[in-house]
Amino acid sequence: MPRYVKDEINFHKFLDAMRQLKEVTLEQVCDGLCSASMMKRIEYGDRLPEKQMRDRIMARMGVSIEGYEDYLSTEEHEQWKLRQLLLRSIENRQVTEAEQYLEAYCIYEKQNSVEAQYCDAMELMILQMQNAPIEKQQAVIAHAVGLTMPKIEDGLSEKMLLSEQELNLLTEYVWLCEYSGNPEAEFEWRCKQYQEILHYIEHSLLDEFCRAKVYPKVAYYLSELILHKAKTEENLEVGIRICNDAIELLRDSRKLYYLVELVEVLERLVQEYEFYLRKVNKRDEIEKIQADLQEKKEWRDVFMELYTEYEVCPYMEHFCHLYWEMETYCIGDVIRIRRQMFGMTKEELCEGICSVKTLTRIEHKKVKTQMPIVRELFERLGLCAEYIRARVITSEYSLLKLAGEHVWYKNNNKLAEWEKSLNELEEGLCLDIPQNKQFVAYSRCLLQLVKREISQEEFISKLIEIIEYTIPIDYIMKAGDVFLSQEEYTYIRAISMHAEKEIAAKCMEIIRGFCTKEEVASGHIGKYEFLMTSVMSYLGNVGEYEESDIFSTNLARLSLTFRRSYVLAETLYNNLWNKQTAMSKIDKSEDEGDERIIKNCIWLSKYNKNEKATLFFEKILEEYRKI
Repeated sequence: MPRYVKDEINFHKFLDAMRQLKEVTLEQVCDGLCSASMMKRIEYGDRLPEKQMRDRIMARMGVSIEGYEDYLSTEEHEQWKLRQLLLRSIENRQVTEAEQYLEAYCIYEKQNSVEAQYCDAMELMILQMQNAPIEKQQAVIAHAVGLTMPKIEDGLSEKMLLSEQELNLLTEYVWLCEYSGNPEAEFEWRCKQYQEILHYIEHSLLDEFCRAKVYPKVAYYLSELILHKAKTEENLEVGIRICNDAIELLRDSRKLYYLVELVEVLERLVQEYEFYLRKVNKRDEIEKIQADLQEKKEWRDVFMELYTEYEVCPYMEHFCHLYWEMETYCIGDVIRIRRQMFGMTKEELCEGICSVKTLTRIEHKKVKTQMPIVRELFERLGLCAEYIRARVITSEYSLLKLAGEHVWYKNNNKLAEWEKSLNELEEGLCLDIPQNKQFVAYSRCLLQLVKREISQEEFISKLIEIIEYTIPIDYIMKAGDVFLSQEEYTYIRAISMHAEKEIAAKCMEIIRGFCTKEEVASGHIGKYEFLMTSVMSYLGNVGEYEESDIFSTNLARLSLTFRRSYVLAETLYNNLWNKQTAMSKIDKSEDEGDERIIKNCIWLSKYNKNEKATLFFEKILEEYRKI
């Protein structure tokens, strides 16, 4: 095993790099969160903030936590698990359980302002489920907003750094707060507040994934206000524009937050707006907005059909989606599982690092985690012990951003951009770090395969070599329980898709083992979608159609629950393919619904702006109609 360069990228270094890149001050980042002196201690590495505070600092910098792997101490992991239980009970409308979990969690509200605000946010959602008196909701939301946004009464300044969670609470505050001014000016005041929030989001540091979590909600609330209070031509134009902008943002991020509500309110806005267009005989404009609306109604109808089929509520009943934390692992579990994968005794792992007693206590979660020790243990186990990490290991946020763009180019088969960004990453990243070397080597290898510069056999051979930068392939194949990083799972998935039957089957067994763990679906939805699509496809290919359908159906239901549209077309087509293959023919007279499913796949692909998938399903539909 190659040794690691001791260049751990800690949270404070990552924070400093982001702040310099975004050109924001310490005071902007910490305003309402903590004192400037505390923020300096955090940035200097003298103080590690709690997980929710770390996430909030990142969110204020405009960095989505989606896709990041986060290794937590035992104490933080237990706290995280309680948050998951609380969110799940709210999502399932289990009011009694939610109240009990919130009561248990409130012991943490004194840790910092973010924890206190989290408790208020959960209480507000519970009150809303109970249809509690508006006065109770007003008191909670006012307190929540004041915790981290004490200067908000002076107005929403572009110099403020606010997260999507804070902007959501601000939106709820505008909706719920009691207006004490001139009653005739109330509508204008609330409209102005919403427009200021929308303007802030449009010009903020938030990336598209963060914006998609809150912009659609604000657009929907403002549009409803317009329809109920002031349907002037100018206001209706505003409503139509922001609804369309919100839907485009959802499409770009492949999310579904408030999509059904937005299309329904857009339909009413257009209906009212047409009254003004008819008065001046603008038929061309009427046809244009109707054609645009019709496309959105098609998307809405497809999603409504899926929501009904999979028994998922199509409407946003809460804002839990803003608080789910994915890809979170307990350090003790990771070390124990990974050590067993390597076939190492405790003595072998801890030699020169710590005592066997200390390692035992870490694995059994009975000691406070000391990160200097954890870093060395992780290093010996082929892992990187960062507090927060992405696909590549670097303190340069520009490279992290480039890595994300690169993955998009790769996934969408944009060969020129793929190769250009890969060259830039190879030039900018430290390739002495095994994870970085893996990332660029895999992408280069896959690009060569796509361009037919290497054979399938050469690709698999290189892929095994790439995996072994961090862990020998034999250790993975022989292990019972498995812990792999996101990138290592990517390589195992690739092997399962291209290798010979025996090796592919073993890789698929490893992937299925991960996907069938109880906590995986809700705690790792992105990774779950990525891996489960290969599982359902593999099962169909080997003739296990019924099990493939079960996995596919569960995946579709989960994706809809989390308002994600990434893999829905794949799940629909998987089940259709299984049915048609099992029948050995397509009997159109017996099942006229098949064509509708293919059409839905086309609409879903268009919604996701996935040209490659759209062309694929259009070809399938063409072939189907020839039969």
